[in-house]
Amino acid sequence: MEIPVMDVMTTKIVSVKPEVTVIDAVNKMIKQGLGNVLVIDKKGVLKGIVTEKDIIIKVVAKNLDPKEIKISEVMTKNVITTKPTATIQEVTRSMIDKGIRRMPVKKKGEIIGIVTDSDILQVEPGLIDLLVEKINTDPSLSKGGICDVCNSFSRELSVVDKMMVCNKCKKEL
Repeated sequence: MEIPVMDVMTTKIVSVKPEVTVIDAVNKMIKQGLGNVLVIDKKGVLKGIVTEKDIIIKVVAKNLDPKEIKISEVMTKNVITTKPTATIQEVTRSMIDKGIRRMPVKKKGEIIGIVTDSDILQVEPGLIDLLVEKINTDPSLSKGGICDVCNSFSRELSVVDKMMVCNKCKKEL
């Protein structure tokens, strides 16, 4: 059964303006319980996306002051988007090929939602096999991220029981 991405996407858009500081964006992410925020300018145009990984690698690891750095300096530009009628299989394939975990959904030029790997796996757990196969055959896709068990950043994650886990948590499971 082909399920359109509009049936699984999150419609609550959390965004910041490009001129806000990293610390302001982080506080918004924490308040909303999210690992990302969209960067949208005052005209409503998507300019970028920032994830917790971007902040860790581009700010924390470089010992930069998040109160001084603008979010536009660390955001991923040229964001890959999808349309609401795309199937979750199409979106999954695109996410795997591009090495991303989140994809904004656009309709008539406007962001109407965002779909994440977690959203997709909740409705199509079988797709995890495709993801695991791709990660196992292309180690460059496992560039690190946030461990699903301890919520810490790790440069190496493994798939265990359909979760992305760091080596420490892997040993404890």
